[in-house]
Amino acid sequence: MFSKVGNEVETFVRFSTVAGERGAADAERDIPKTYRHMHGFGSHTFSLINDAGERHWVKFHLRTQQGIENLTDREADALIGEDRESHQRDLYEAVERGDYPKRTLYVQLMPEADAATYRFHPFDLTKVWSKKDYPLVEGGELELNRNPENYFADVEQAAFTPANLVPGISVSPDKMLPGRLFSYGDATRYRLGVNHHQIPVNCPHAATLVNTYHRDGATRVDGNQGGVPGVRPNSFGRWAEQPQYAEPAGATGAVADRFDYREDDDNLFRLLDGGARQRLSRTRHRGSRTRARRLSIGISTTAPRRIRLTALGCGRRVRRSGRCDRLRIRSPLSVRGTLRDSESVRVPLTDGWQG
Repeated sequence: MFSKVGNEVETFVRFSTVAGERGAADAERDIPKTYRHMHGFGSHTFSLINDAGERHWVKFHLRTQQGIENLTDREADALIGEDRESHQRDLYEAVERGDYPKRTLYVQLMPEADAATYRFHPFDLTKVWSKKDYPLVEGGELELNRNPENYFADVEQAAFTPANLVPGISVSPDKMLPGRLFSYGDATRYRLGVNHHQIPVNCPHAATLVNTYHRDGATRVDGNQGGVPGVRPNSFGRWAEQPQYAEPAGATGAVADRFDYREDDDNLFRLLDGGARQRLSRTRHRGSRTRARRLSIGISTTAPRRIRLTALGCGRRVRRSGRCDRLRIRSPLSVRGTLRDSESVRVPLTDGWQG
């Protein structure tokens, strides 16, 4: 994909929300007005390996060319009252009228050796890399210019897994990524069958022959590689090893083990401006009334300040966790504490919630 400037790759993109109803405007940082007016991120740390066998850790960014537009919590309430599928409808109609949404692909590149000494855990899914340390490098453009012709064939049968990698792109010691490498594939095999890669929306169109040991199974419809023996070595020259695509060796275990996730605690809250922090707090407060879900809040301070964390519809058990000057019950529904310089407190809100 990145072998030369001007390469074009046919892409299928799925948009999904991680809270609330599908397609609705009820997520916050702030609340995106539409799918067209928000950035996209790879979240996990991956790796890029060049022809010389050099590895760089990488973060992928897809930055909207339409600009960022958000909704307040009140605006979202009004919109949802009229259209529960506002995001999905807006994207579909924009593509239909030829107003194709575009995003610019950027990467942040970290030399492999930097991970051993970087100031926080570079493989932590909750972290963002400083753009001052690792600037964004432009790499391409994503244009959404076609809607699915048949929702079942193109959407409900789509299969996604981060284990589908092309030569030159690989994984990292991000401890949540390995779980997804096998679980996404397992879920797809259960849902669509072991030969889901033959479904047109999932198959590799540019590859005339995929040399793998995967054969047989239900709904195999491509000739099953004929009578070629499934052993190696064989007289047909099939399934030969390709050492040129092997990953370079790396002592990533020592790097990944160096970090303490709890001592190295931080979050995206510090990147929001004052108005966005207030809107986020109000939205989470309102959501806690209607959803008794687990919510972890990390608060970092650069100076002593008072905090108030409100939990509605939760239990009354409070146990001290983290380092605070004071932490006391104001009522069964709230906790107050004063944090010292550069300290943090994590409050998981569960049925028997802790502070």
